[in-house]
Amino acid sequence: PVNGSGSVTGGTSYVVGDGELGLVATAGYSNGWRTKDNTEQSAANASLSIIDKDYRRVATENRIVFNGLLGVNYEYGEGNRLRFTNLIVRDTIKRTSLAEGRQNSQRPGADFREQDTAWYEREVWSTQLSGGFNFDPLKIDARVAYAQSSRNAPFELSLGYSRSNAATSPYGAYFVNRLDNGQTGYGRIVFSELGEDLLSYGLDLTYSLSPTMVISAGYEGSKTERDSERREFQIIAPSSFESGVGMLRPDYLLGGAIIDYYKIGLIESTETDPAFAAALKTHAAYAQLQAEIVEGLEVNVGARMEKAEQRVNPVQVFRTASNSGAGTNLENDYLLPALTVTYKFGDNMQVRANASKTIARPQFRELMFQAYYDPESNRAYRGNPLLVDSEFTNGELRWEWYFAREQRLSAAAFWKKIDRPIEAFTGFNDNSPVTSFANAPTASLYGVELESQKYFDMDVWSQADFFASRKMVLIGNYTWSKSKIKVGAADTTSVFGTVIQPAKNFFIDGTPLTGQSEHLVNVQLGMEDSETLSQQTLLISYASDRVTSRGAAGLPDIYESPGVSVDFVARQGWQLFGQDLEFKFEARNLLRTQYKEFQARDGNQVFFNRHDLGSKFSFSVSASF
Repeated sequence: PVNGSGSVTGGTSYVVGDGELGLVATAGYSNGWRTKDNTEQSAANASLSIIDKDYRRVATENRIVFNGLLGVNYEYGEGNRLRFTNLIVRDTIKRTSLAEGRQNSQRPGADFREQDTAWYEREVWSTQLSGGFNFDPLKIDARVAYAQSSRNAPFELSLGYSRSNAATSPYGAYFVNRLDNGQTGYGRIVFSELGEDLLSYGLDLTYSLSPTMVISAGYEGSKTERDSERREFQIIAPSSFESGVGMLRPDYLLGGAIIDYYKIGLIESTETDPAFAAALKTHAAYAQLQAEIVEGLEVNVGARMEKAEQRVNPVQVFRTASNSGAGTNLENDYLLPALTVTYKFGDNMQVRANASKTIARPQFRELMFQAYYDPESNRAYRGNPLLVDSEFTNGELRWEWYFAREQRLSAAAFWKKIDRPIEAFTGFNDNSPVTSFANAPTASLYGVELESQKYFDMDVWSQADFFASRKMVLIGNYTWSKSKIKVGAADTTSVFGTVIQPAKNFFIDGTPLTGQSEHLVNVQLGMEDSETLSQQTLLISYASDRVTSRGAAGLPDIYESPGVSVDFVARQGWQLFGQDLEFKFEARNLLRTQYKEFQARDGNQVFFNRHDLGSKFSFSVSASF
């Protein structure tokens, strides 16, 4: 089907008292379809010379997104404002998939077919009240916000059939599912629900001691609470269930008459940890001094003190508790200093150096010992409640030259040291990959970045009217970076469900961090009119191979290959019957670059995920009145 979307935005302002009251509202709706033809494989040995699981999975999704925003802004006096902003986004996905393939190690010669249906509902809404008040030389900014998000997947149904291809079996040529927990087939149904509430608030004070010296201080706090429940049931038939009945298609196989006659039952497989409650409380205060020491030399120095409590606990659902004790209790205090020194060479050139310490906390989904399926990455995940915070030491040196209006050239070198970085690793459960998370001992990241933006007047190329007011823009960015995980002989790693293990069981010394590409290139070549709305832009991006997950024990890491992507975007203003219109055309992934996620060793390659992304074309019209 054809994808479509639409949006409406309106705004107005009124004079109220000695100030101005502004209103803005927007609403948008989109409805899109996507089909993905994916190859899924796993290795049978460490050399990757033999493929075990080899499936082709075709999935179709219908995604509908609605969003709305309402904002009220009141400005009065000299630099005083009150702002009230409300946002809602509702996102639903209806998904079905059909997979067929082989498991060459576990059941050689047999064919397998998997059928899945699911519906995902996600929603987030937020409201924020903020104010800025000018009591020159003192400025005060205050804010309070509340947000609520939810995810509901009420009926994820999975059914698996197998065909033995055995000549001696009367059913060897047919796909059969006797609902026998995987011997010939299986049935599984999952219900999950998640809700999260976030309350945040903050206060910033800025005081100008002189035109060249400003001090500031502030406080911010937040409280996040999440409840997550996931119930999984195996659909089990008795041993008297005939193979002929197991040939029925899913809607007949699970029909009421079949269920009643054979007394088909449900067995819960998540009774140990069906639900979790999580909370995160943070309190932070900071102080900062910004001053021009001598002409052209600016210093910004400050520190942030932060206290946090993060907890994840199983929730008792049954009268007789049987949870695994998969809980998290983190309490940490941090002092995080930062220093930035800037030296300006005249009005258009500067050098800036900064150093800082920062932290990264594990996300709730990384902590909860609860399985969940991500339809985007086509992978199951399970958290690790033994994760701890990561600490970063950062440094950067940057040179910037603004040689003309809206034109620049910059170069930077950066470095990071990371203690206990959180890394994804992949294991297997019933021959299916499951990704979890663990803290690596330490890691380092360093690199350089080059960026430039340059305009060229096109009227010098030709006397034609078309080029008279047009100019060409060239924007380029290149980043080279290198990262290394450091693993010593005495380093250990904690993963829930196992004893403390040597870190080398999960990480290899010298391997790069997940998600880090050594080379990143972005080039934008465009043409635009300085008098009317007319823009044509070619976008080219490249990212080298990067790790998405550490491999299972004895297997190499899993990489993705983003490759080269080429897009084209054109915007053109037009007036029709006195009405201003904007036409927009987009062509994405013109090279039809594939998505590839793979393991490789000694010339052998296994694809975890491989599919065509295809090219996407869209055309839109907007009117302003």
